[in-house]
Amino acid sequence: MPCRSPLPLRVTLLALALAAAGCGPDEAAPAPAAAGPTAPVTDGSAPPDDVSDELLAQPHAKGPGRPPGRWLPVRDALADEAGRDARIAELEAIGYVAGSRAAQGAGGVRALDPARVQPGLNLLVSGHAPEAVLLDASGRLLHAWSRSCREAFPALKAADAPRYHFFRRAHLLEDGSLLAIFEGAGLVKLAPDSTLLWAWPGRAHHDLEVRSDGRILTLSRTAHVVPRLVPDRPLVEDFVVELSPEGEELRAVSLLEALEAAEGTRAVAARANAALEAWNGDVFHANSVQWLSAGLAGAWPLAHAGDVLLSLRNVDMLALLDLREQRFAWSRTGAWRGQHQPELQPDGRLLLFDNACGSPRSRVLELDPATCAVTWSWSGTEADPLWSETCGSVQGLANGNVLVVESDGGRAFEVARDGTLVWRLDSPFRAGERGEFVATLFDCVRLPAHATAGWLK
Repeated sequence: MPCRSPLPLRVTLLALALAAAGCGPDEAAPAPAAAGPTAPVTDGSAPPDDVSDELLAQPHAKGPGRPPGRWLPVRDALADEAGRDARIAELEAIGYVAGSRAAQGAGGVRALDPARVQPGLNLLVSGHAPEAVLLDASGRLLHAWSRSCREAFPALKAADAPRYHFFRRAHLLEDGSLLAIFEGAGLVKLAPDSTLLWAWPGRAHHDLEVRSDGRILTLSRTAHVVPRLVPDRPLVEDFVVELSPEGEELRAVSLLEALEAAEGTRAVAARANAALEAWNGDVFHANSVQWLSAGLAGAWPLAHAGDVLLSLRNVDMLALLDLREQRFAWSRTGAWRGQHQPELQPDGRLLLFDNACGSPRSRVLELDPATCAVTWSWSGTEADPLWSETCGSVQGLANGNVLVVESDGGRAFEVARDGTLVWRLDSPFRAGERGEFVATLFDCVRLPAHATAGWLK
């Protein structure tokens, strides 16, 4: 029997929406670095309460006509009166709103050039609900995992906060179990039938990575006063946290301390004070973590096996963290702004999603890390430019193509190096009386076709 849990209605609607689109493959004060090891919980106890929700809250679009989750206006709905009213409400709301753009069409998967598509499956997480869905190349629903944050952490404060109504990131393991992040709450592991295996209440956020030995890296943060940097106002301090495969915290490395080791306390204090005005004390806003295996590190002379590549959005910085020395071995700013998801490729190049905040369009950049020179870029077309003010991700594929997620627009594209679109996905998750809102597409990851072997028939 297939290892499959009953699909919730919203997942069934996803399958129907994708099928209805007619889309198939043949179509066109020094504080301690952490409060001590935090054991995983399976009884739903709450995450630590020593954090300022005001400082740590991740704003998410909200307004009339939208259910819980993260929803943005669909651009083609803005022409009518309801769309204009929705946009006004959007601009007046606090959060990731300015410049958000629409997903187009009713949702579905299209292989625009089937011969050039990288074969495989697609794992999606979206702002519509706390679930991950696995699709085949044509958009057929294969499996889904779903578990509410309230079930994982019943005592969590402000359980109705928008960021707790969806998975921010997910990672599929070989046995069909799933790791998933509830933004700012914690990280959970689900069995293939969505049974909760463990929950780590460490305020995980944005990203996670699984090492070759099964250990898990994720990001966490706390808000507190750091007297040596700013004596009288709290800062947000980011950490790279290492967990055992069983969800036990093994260590937490402070990114403030890692930068201090590289630049000195005075320089970091200047950054921290600047962040008080620009970002309400969120100095770095770390948003991605990539663990470098020996093979990847060998392609980059500055890197060592076990180092971690980071994106620090609020300072427009890429950084290489030496976990052994707990210091930044390398850091760079460049032509990118508000970036997400830098990814070191086997050839030693870096891919990243350049949100280009304040610019009329976003870009995918490929960089030479030695010089930060741009060696390839893609920003959509003049008629349909790439744009996501927030989030966004990239994935280099085995055939040389790049999978691009335009989160705010609810779209994903597979792009060939000559700029040709060979595959695309438009999110079917819509809300509002006229479907004028689309759920943020946080991630779409291409997995090997054999990713379900052994656990899903």
